[in-house]
Amino acid sequence: MTNEDEDVTARLGARGAFPMVPDHWLPHLDRLDRALAAIDPDYTVSQVKGKYDGLRFYLPPTLYEAPCCELWLSANPSPGRQDVPAWKAWFARQNEHEQTIAHERQAADWRARRAAMHDLISIAERESYTW
Repeated sequence: MTNEDEDVTARLGARGAFPMVPDHWLPHLDRLDRALAAIDPDYTVSQVKGKYDGLRFYLPPTLYEAPCCELWLSANPSPGRQDVPAWKAWFARQNEHEQTIAHERQAADWRARRAAMHDLISIAERESYTW
């Protein structure tokens, strides 16, 4: 394993998953990681492995559709489990938040970035059978 291979292994490890793949795949993973980081510098990975002689590169599911949602939820904690009227009011406020233009813009941007990342991953997974 070369220093460049160790570098991509460390970078992917810092993103959440150490690659469990043959060493000769690491230069390809390096290019994929750099391309994904160009789209989203803070992206994380759930798992990187070889399966059925091909690459499997998993992004984690996301809890929030847009960055503003995480901020909204921190400012509006959910009510107690049994408080039905409070839940109705909470869902109404959440719905109002999701109808804002700022949310719509952030969500559309996030969906476009996520789709571009999935496209790159799909291409790399298909090409991995020839690596």
